[in-house]
Amino acid sequence: IAGLLLMAGGREIPELDSFEYLENLLHAAEKYDMPGVLSILRLALVSPKFLDSHPIRVYAIACQWGWIKEAKLASTKTLGIDLLNHDVVKDLHIVESPHLVALMLLHRRRRDVLRTGLDSHTNFYANNTPGRCSHCQREIAHVGWMHLKHVWSNALEQHPGDVVSGAVLQSPELHEMLSAVCQHCQRKLYNAEGTITKLKQLLDKLPTTVEVSEFALAHS
Repeated sequence: IAGLLLMAGGREIPELDSFEYLENLLHAAEKYDMPGVLSILRLALVSPKFLDSHPIRVYAIACQWGWIKEAKLASTKTLGIDLLNHDVVKDLHIVESPHLVALMLLHRRRRDVLRTGLDSHTNFYANNTPGRCSHCQREIAHVGWMHLKHVWSNALEQHPGDVVSGAVLQSPELHEMLSAVCQHCQRKLYNAEGTITKLKQLLDKLPTTVEVSEFALAHS
């Protein structure tokens, strides 16, 4: 109550040092019909203090209150997290099932878009079978490219932060692949600049937030 009165009276905002305190204030502000205080707490929820350190908990609270903008922002912040890691299970437990499904679907869509993009025959000629050198047209095996696809797909599952930050673009597997030469004519198999550009474009196409339709359905 003291915290509510401080905010309602335009006094200094009490220190929000835990999610539990923030949630208690939210419920109290709702009980006593204090929309001004609720708006302050809504802003506090997505402050770096909470959003950067506990995005799943922020997502859970935002979903609970039907705050779509905040839920989408928090869902983006979860992209660097492996949702199956045992360290985050305790946070996942507080996400209501429909909203958890929406979050899992976001991570699933990213995986599917990445894999589909990496398998594109249009953007990456190394996917064509049988593989042929673009210079001498003799048959080759695109071993480095296949290994790169495996590493990137695995990174999205187990080390999603590397995909979000673009660290995969500095991976040794990519460097090794771009350095590969034809076993027959000894010329480089891939155009480094063009390949990196297409890989960056693919990363930029990955979904970044939960779908509004999914959120609306879950919240209903």
